[in-house]
Amino acid sequence: MNRYCHQQGFTLLEIMTATTIAAVLMGCILTFMIQGNIMLQTSKQENELQQSLAIGMDKITRELLTGDQLRFADNQLGYQPDKDDRVLTFICDKNLVRYYVDQQRELSRSYRGVGLPIASHVKYLRIEYFDVNGEQISAGTPAGSVVRVKIQLIGSMPGIKDTTLTSAVTLRTANP
Repeated sequence: MNRYCHQQGFTLLEIMTATTIAAVLMGCILTFMIQGNIMLQTSKQENELQQSLAIGMDKITRELLTGDQLRFADNQLGYQPDKDDRVLTFICDKNLVRYYVDQQRELSRSYRGVGLPIASHVKYLRIEYFDVNGEQISAGTPAGSVVRVKIQLIGSMPGIKDTTLTSAVTLRTANP
């Protein structure tokens, strides 16, 4: 005797219900996977930005610590002009060194007249100079009276909030 001869299988309603549940579950899983991938890409970009800024900041601070003489703008040793907060200039190993942000948003270093990029995705470089009393110097102050330099690098990438690194360097050649 055949016990299964009267069994009919699944009804259309059961198949549609199972298909709907499977589709909803697959949609949820796909949404989580897409969101996870977006978070991973954003995290990678944030990490790249932070590493780029850290490399630039490390290079500036190490070289400024070993520098021989601070300069303002392009005037030989001169005085702090009205606005000289986007370029850092100093003498290192008897050569003029300049740090600035170029048109491609790269932190660049000019040494012996040749500019080379150091860090990318840099939005802004800001330099502040302080005297022996810890006060920010004003226009007309000679470069020789600067004791501490505060450096701020701000970086940005599309879709990521700006990242800021700040460092303060006490000059070894300062004459307090």
